[in-house]
Amino acid sequence: MNSFEWYSPRIGAPIVSIATYGLTFSSGAVEALGNAKFVMLGFDEERRIIGVKACDEDNAKAIEFYGRIRNGYVRISNKDFIRFLESKMPEDFKVDSKAVKYFTRWDKENEILTVDLNQPMD
Repeated sequence: MNSFEWYSPRIGAPIVSIATYGLTFSSGAVEALGNAKFVMLGFDEERRIIGVKACDEDNAKAIEFYGRIRNGYVRISNKDFIRFLESKMPEDFKVDSKAVKYFTRWDKENEILTVDLNQPMD
């Protein structure tokens, strides 16, 4: 038995872009989250990792996700979350209006899409 995860050129790599307006999820990232209706955003300050967890119901921590799909990607406009990130990161970390892209990783155990802010794409 193999454990390959097959790449789909139609969908592309799971990438999250971060800019002053919020977060943009590529179609690969949308699929990784299972086309979730809602997501919750979290942040691990010690490791500097954003966590995105799918949820099926609207609650106080949930953000609409699936209903925001446009041309295969999802944009979550949330300047407050970006300000929150900046307040938790070192002073040299600033989010610009030009989006910075990050590859994501799927944490199978916790079912969380993770974005490592220590490793932006070049």
